[in-house]
Parts: sequence; C-alpha cells; structure tokens
Amino acid sequence: MQNKHIVSLLRFAAFFLFFGRGWQHLAYQGPYGTLFTAKYFFGGLCSWILGIPHGELMSDPNFEKYLDWFNDGLSILFFLAALSVLFINKKKSWFKRFVKIGGYLLLFTAFGYFVEKKFVLAQFLEYTAQFATPYLLLMAVKYKMKSWFLFVAKWSIAITFVCHGLYAIEIYPIPADFINMVINFTGMTNDEAKLILKIMGYLDFVFAVGLFIPYVAKYFLWYGLLWGFLTAFARVYTNFDIDFFKLSFTQNALEFFVRIPHFILPLILLRYKKEIYI
Repeated sequence: MQNKHIVSLLRFAAFFLFFGRGWQHLAYQGPYGTLFTAKYFFGGLCSWILGIPHGELMSDPNFEKYLDWFNDGLSILFFLAALSVLFINKKKSWFKRFVKIGGYLLLFTAFGYFVEKKFVLAQFLEYTAQFATPYLLLMAVKYKMKSWFLFVAKWSIAITFVCHGLYAIEIYPIPADFINMVINFTGMTNDEAKLILKIMGYLDFVFAVGLFIPYVAKYFLWYGLLWGFLTAFARVYTNFDIDFFKLSFTQNALEFFVRIPHFILPLILLRYKKEIYI
C-alpha cells in the first residue's frame, strides 16, 4: 500500500472534517439540545446540577449559556484535532491523541443527531464514513494493517451510502432539504425530484454491493466518487445566495467540509485498485 499518498488524502479529508465540525460547534452549536434536556438522558442530571426545574431548562438563559460553553469547548477540541492531523506521524503520540479525541467527538456528535432524530439508526450510521476517517488515517500512518484498512474503508462508505439510500427510497421520510437540493440544482418539479432521489437511492444499494465484487468494483467506485462529491457540493451550490455571500458561505461550506470523506474514501479505493484487488 502506498501509504504516503493515502495518508495525504486522509489528512485532507480529516482536516476539513474536524475543521467543519469545529466551525459548526463554534458558530451554530451541535445537536445536543435533546441529549441534555430529555429525562431519559442527561436532562435530570443537568436540572439537578444547575438547580433549574426540568421543564424550564430550554427556556432558562443560564442553561443556554452553559450549552454555549460546552459547544465552544468541543469546537476547541475539534480545531486541535484538525491541527494535529497536519503533523501526525508514527512517533508524535500527542498528535495521535488529539486525533483520537476528535474521532470520539465525531461519534458523540453522530449520537446527538441519532437522539435528536428520535433514534433512527440510519441517522447514526450515515456518519460512518466520517467517524471512520480519523481511524483510517491512524492506520495508514502506522504503515501496516492493510487488510483491516481496506475492510474499514469499504464498509464505512458502503454503510454511509446505504443509509442515505434508505431516506431516498422513503423507508424513512425524505428530508425536505434532499428534495429542495434536487429542485434547486436541476429545476425539476417536486414529484420529479422524488423520483430521481428514489432512483439514486436504489443505485446506492447497488453501489454498496458492487463495492465488494472484484474486478468490477472500480466502476462502482467511480459512481461513489462522483455521487459523493455532488451530494456534498450540492449543500453549497443549491443554498448559495450571491446577495448574502458571507452568510451563505459560512452556513453551507461546513456542510461540504464534513462530507469530504464521502468522496475521498472512494477516491482512495479507486486510486489504489492494484493494491485492493490482489
């Protein structure tokens, strides 16, 4: 495995992933409202520690202040993880620790969305490629574990695409932003956009299977690379307003950054197909 090039691609993906999550937590907060207010999680504990009746947590300014501080703290850790990605190597253990911490925080953020979206498993698993990326970087830096690296890379991107497909074919309700992105990108009607999403959803399932078929997998990887890039780029393109350039960019660029692994992982698998299909 040509680790030098793989490490460079994974550095790129992990840096912008961590930077995007840090930006999100600093500017807009993470998905922790339900996690810290629901009694079946940390709502009762927060109520007891802060001395705020549970029913008043969301409206209490002190709770909002502490939640802001919590998000600010996570943003610092994400930014430190992003910087550590640039310097990580086989010997610098401190940088590895920050990358690992960043990986744990990606899992925590995915869990926050899982709780916020009422425990839909696909909501958690659609972030698999994202929280796998830092660990793939750590594997590649070690210059070993080739078979394990390929196993994690293939399964993480396959699971991510399948979970997106579950929404597209309406196993779960199609998110409104999925439909709006297709309409804004193509000019289609609402019904046409739903049809296209359904077709692409089934193609996601085909991709996930084809990824594991030797000799033809490279053709499916081209699909993963192109579709992964388009679905990430669409977050910026379809929501961009030239009259509000700064606001549009700051709100939507991070949505692209955190999805960079969705097309970088297929690129790695495609670029190093000789090592993959032996």
